[in-house]
Amino acid sequence: MERRIEKGRSDAKRDTPTLATSATNRLRDDIMGCLLEPGQTLRFDWLREKYKISISPLREALTRLVSEGLVTLTDHRGYRVAPLSVAHLLDLTLVRKETEALGIRLAIQRGDDHWESSVLAAFHTLAKSSGRGGQQLFDPEWEKRHRMFHYSLYAACDSPILLAQIAQLNNQWARYRLLSGRYMSQRRDILQEHAELKDSVVARDAVTATRRIQKHIQQSTDSILKSKAPIFDDDGQLLENLSA
Repeated sequence: MERRIEKGRSDAKRDTPTLATSATNRLRDDIMGCLLEPGQTLRFDWLREKYKISISPLREALTRLVSEGLVTLTDHRGYRVAPLSVAHLLDLTLVRKETEALGIRLAIQRGDDHWESSVLAAFHTLAKSSGRGGQQLFDPEWEKRHRMFHYSLYAACDSPILLAQIAQLNNQWARYRLLSGRYMSQRRDILQEHAELKDSVVARDAVTATRRIQKHIQQSTDSILKSKAPIFDDDGQLLENLSA
């Protein structure tokens, strides 16, 4: 009996996130949600006060976020939220188009009927959420469902490394969409684009599905660039404060 209790305690302890993991998740959410702005200096004293956490787990969290491309570390300047630039956006677009197309191709080859059902279910859930007043980019629930739909498309690729890479790229991408969304004037039928993706994936038409995902990603980039949002940092200067 005592052994079972101890085992239960041990399992619960393993399931409890460490302080560093909790700090990483909170910082990541605030960076992706643009509460911590691109280019913002991340001072330890300010972070300790804001997140109520000690230096050691905070330092580990920042190190993890550097590896994810959401934070930068430079000599004499310390940690900063990674800036946004046109050059980085274009590079990110190129890599996303290739990795997500590969993920979908592999999922079509390896996925079973349960995977097909998950794609249909994820699309249905996404279609039920149009965003508050049509403002999808600023609706956390729509953002969550949108991520789950895209994940469902390549979830059966059976490559943990590829899935992790796609997730990191999407985290970097989210900041561009959220910050530029308020400046966008171009209207797209996003639901129709997602419906076409769903149809080609479920039909196991790899050629059409990869063409559509790459077009979908490129159209998103084009919309961001056409928005002329003052979010880019190509000159290396801190971005203007967009919270006003």
